[in-house]
Amino acid sequence: MIKSKMLLGMNVVDVKSGKIVGKIKEPLVFSDDKILQGFILECNGWVKNKRVLPAKNIKSIKNKVIIYSAENLKDAGNRSGIDTKGKHVKVLGIKVISNDGENIGCIDDVIFDEKNFSIQGYVISDGIVEDIINGKSIILNDGKIIFKGKEAILNESDDVILKNDISLKKAFKKAGEAKGK
Repeated sequence: MIKSKMLLGMNVVDVKSGKIVGKIKEPLVFSDDKILQGFILECNGWVKNKRVLPAKNIKSIKNKVIIYSAENLKDAGNRSGIDTKGKHVKVLGIKVISNDGENIGCIDDVIFDEKNFSIQGYVISDGIVEDIINGKSIILNDGKIIFKGKEAILNESDDVILKNDISLKKAFKKAGEAKGK
C-alpha cells in the first residue's frame, strides 16, 4: 500500500521515449468509487497545463511513475477512458463530519494498493497541533464514507476510525515508562 502524497511532485516518465511528461499534482477520485482512477498531472511545456493520467496507464511506481504511453494522457477536462461513478472529488483537504454533524477533520491523504489502485483508506488530519499530540486518524474505505459536495459524511464512526500510533503523547508516555524502570 502507498499514500498518494508520497507521489505528489513525482516525475512521470514515458517508458517508450524515456522522457519526463509531467509531475503528479493530485489523486483522481470519484465520489462513488472504491478505486483510485488515476492522477492529475502538471505537464511541462511553454504553458503549464493539466492532464489526466488514467491508473491503467501506469506501469510501475518506484522513485518515479513509469507509464506505458504519453499518448494515453487526456486533457484535464476529458474523462473518456476512465471508468467513473459519481463526480470528481478533490479529496485532499475535504472536511469529514460524522452523520451527527461532529467535525472529524479533513482528508489529508489517500491510501491505495499500487497494484490494483483500490482505495484502502483515508488519512484524517484534525489540525497540526492535534496531529502532533494525538496522531492522525485513518478511515477505512469500507463504504461508510459518503462524499456530498465539499464534505464527506462518515457513518458509524466508532468502528472505522483507527488512530495512528505515532504521536507526541505516545512518545512522552514511552519515555516516562522507560525512565521509571
